Amino acid sequence: MPTILANDIHNRSVEPRHLGLSVANDFAGALTLGMPVYVSGVVTDSTSKFFGMLKVNKADSNATFPANIATHIVIETIAQNGAGRVARAATLYNVDTSAWASVGDPVYVSTTAGLWSQTAPSGTDANVQRCGYVSVKSSTVGTMVLDVSAAPIQGASTATLLAADNTWSGTNTYNDAV
Repeated sequence: MPTILANDIHNRSVEPRHLGLSVANDFAGALTLGMPVYVSGVVTDSTSKFFGMLKVNKADSNATFPANIATHIVIETIAQNGAGRVARAATLYNVDTSAWASVGDPVYVSTTAGLWSQTAPSGTDANVQRCGYVSVKSSTVGTMVLDVSAAPIQGASTATLLAADNTWSGTNTYNDAV
């Protein structure tokens, strides 16, 4: 299953559709621009300059809840042990989208943490989360329109519940018994 890798991205930029939320990095490394992430907790160390901030980590559709649901998109690179901003919806520019067949193809949270994929996860434990679509197909100036605010449905069979125009045509709730 091809995915967007950090090394495949050239001069990537992002345009959030909202101002973004300040968060702390809960990953043992940097969270790079455009990554799908989930809220992993709250900074509880009262001596930390990030006390009370939400923590985020890389989303992975094969992980266990809550890590299998992307809740935000990184809109500025967040250093290890640092803070930065995330948004629920954004447009990624200058991304390699050449692996997608055509404009309009869906973008899913990958089974590899922190990456996007053009293929819906199909494992029995995989969460299918369709987050957007490719709006420009290119190896250097590709564009993705993303919105992680729609609630995902657990299970590989849920791809049939998503309409071709990126709207839900099924139940808009989390249900791990599908």
